[in-house]
Amino acid sequence: MAALGWLADHRLGVAVLLAAAVYELTPLKRACLYRCCKVPSEGMGAALRRGLSTGGWCVGCCAGLMAALLPLGMTSLTWMATVAAMSTASKLLPSSALPRLGSAAVLSGLALALGLGAM
Repeated sequence: MAALGWLADHRLGVAVLLAAAVYELTPLKRACLYRCCKVPSEGMGAALRRGLSTGGWCVGCCAGLMAALLPLGMTSLTWMATVAAMSTASKLLPSSALPRLGSAAVLSGLALALGLGAM
């Protein structure tokens, strides 16, 4: 497992992955996703203010997935590509619960694999 020294403990990695999986199913994640993807067009003057506000919602959309990279390995191209694909799917298909459920299932499976020592 390519992780930071303090995340090398499998129990902490499992906890982070499970927390990320649960976050994918929360109303907060849905609210962040809705607000991140539903930005109205407006003039240049208001665009900067809106951009700063929307940026926070976009961080909320991906916070769980980004946290999952800690135990999975932040420098692993495979895991970065996997997380990027899950994030992209949730933003391109925001009205569907399928991407969020899929991400939660993948993260839960990874937590189980890590907990059983398969990773």
